[in-house]
Amino acid sequence: MMPLNFIAPLGIVQDHTDPSLGAIDWSLAAAFHSPANASAGCAQIRALLAPKSCRRFIAEHWETSPHVVRGAALHSEAGAGLGFGGGLLRVADLARLARHWEFKVAADHAQVRMIPENSFSHDEAGWADGAPVRAADLRRAHARNCTVVMHNVELYHPPIGALALALMRTFGVYSQSNVYYSPPGVAAAVHAHQDAQSVFVVQCVGAKRWELFEPPQRWRLRQTQRGKGGDVAPAADLAAPLLDVTLYPGDVLFVPRGTYHRTSTAPSSGATLHVTSGVETDTDDFTWFSLLSEAAASLVADSDADVRDVRSKFEAAQYHNEGLREALPLALCRPPASFRTHAHGRTWLARAAELLDLALVARPAAGALAAALDAALARRQAFVERKRLQLVEFMPLGLELAYDGT
Repeated sequence: MMPLNFIAPLGIVQDHTDPSLGAIDWSLAAAFHSPANASAGCAQIRALLAPKSCRRFIAEHWETSPHVVRGAALHSEAGAGLGFGGGLLRVADLARLARHWEFKVAADHAQVRMIPENSFSHDEAGWADGAPVRAADLRRAHARNCTVVMHNVELYHPPIGALALALMRTFGVYSQSNVYYSPPGVAAAVHAHQDAQSVFVVQCVGAKRWELFEPPQRWRLRQTQRGKGGDVAPAADLAAPLLDVTLYPGDVLFVPRGTYHRTSTAPSSGATLHVTSGVETDTDDFTWFSLLSEAAASLVADSDADVRDVRSKFEAAQYHNEGLREALPLALCRPPASFRTHAHGRTWLARAAELLDLALVARPAAGALAAALDAALARRQAFVERKRLQLVEFMPLGLELAYDGT
């Protein structure tokens, strides 16, 4: 298996094409997203897709259907090249991470949330926001039947950061990772909910049952998804079981964006630990809905009323137009892709014009539309590139936590 330890060189220069984009070296971004580097990413994550190639996985599963891999070598091998002998993640790492990076409860970027059984909301009665997290808090969370969720761990644990970079090479958008540490014997570690990203789940310790349900509406956008923030998914939304599978160490599960899922642990399973690495399409606004609504608003920005009208029409249209909720073509997400320069640009522009006409009953001139789309796209690409560079800068700092696996 190829090591997941490639760290790109930094070399940021000021980009002058759009002052709002800030300091972006587009040649560095283009090099990271080159066809050769994308192929390297596919090779690095092949354990997540087995036995399928990247091309076949994207054609058959990407954002559409789940995929299970049993006994993938990625968990055991991922950390070896970076000096982490325990694989992708082990229970002992959690307290180390929390202490070293000063993780806090429900605060800051390095944050932890304690999720009570059959919920997806933080246990506010048990932990005050902003409190530092220690090893004793992890034990107390399990005593209260809470699942410990550590956010944005790709920045703080190099093996997971390396996996995130490999996913970025493969899919072209940012990959963000959370860690879930659940006690045994929990009938609903988290209740049924939807996510705004497709995720790869890597089981590291213990066993966890996953139940997936076909959503009544495909690719429901994050602002309308159910099951988070105190919301409970309607029973009618869970009427179509899709997959029921128990994951063991080394197993991998792909859950498409918007697919309902809930988890549980058996009394005999012991504590369970898994990493969820998301491919951030909707989260980072790489959907037709987001791109077109921004581009269209810029074309009619003569008044605030015009902009509000465009946005309200798109909001209404996305409920009945599945195409608006679809993620952008992956090749379009990668710098330096654009509607005006890419080999498939005309095809993508025709699709954009079709969706725009369905939503607004309007077709702006092709040149104006392409320029507006490219401006909106470049802002997203720049945002993701900044996050990628931040990840690359953080990874060497996390190497201080490397251990020999004893």
